[in-house]
Amino acid sequence: MIRITYRENESLSYIKDHYVSFGYESEILEDDTYLLAYDDIRLVAIVRVSTEKDQAVLRGMFIDNEYRRKGIGSQMIKELAVFIDKNFDQCFCIPLGHLGPFYQQIGFEKITDQEAPLFIQKRIDNYRQSEMNVLLMKRVSIKS
Repeated sequence: MIRITYRENESLSYIKDHYVSFGYESEILEDDTYLLAYDDIRLVAIVRVSTEKDQAVLRGMFIDNEYRRKGIGSQMIKELAVFIDKNFDQCFCIPLGHLGPFYQQIGFEKITDQEAPLFIQKRIDNYRQSEMNVLLMKRVSIKS
């Protein structure tokens, strides 16, 4: 059974080691919010929300190949949607192009580059210059 939890006692180096094993090499920060999925004690998925220049950015979602297409990612982003709604007015993400519908399930919508803060525009430009097929998306929080 898969257990999904926010980071509790895991060290940043433990999380970073797992990110590296998934092929993710971007900087990760202590203050980011991490949601982790475990199969028993094995970490099988990670996603995080960073606060950059007072903006929430969903970043670095990785699921172990063996655990993909089992609903784990959907469970994780639905949990993060609740967190985002409680803590931010909006959130940005830059997923791979084929993952747009995955993020749309919690209300992310495609936006133009000009609708994003400058630091996000620069990031997406860098991704595209590296020939990555990415989308720029934004989710406006639902306040209850």
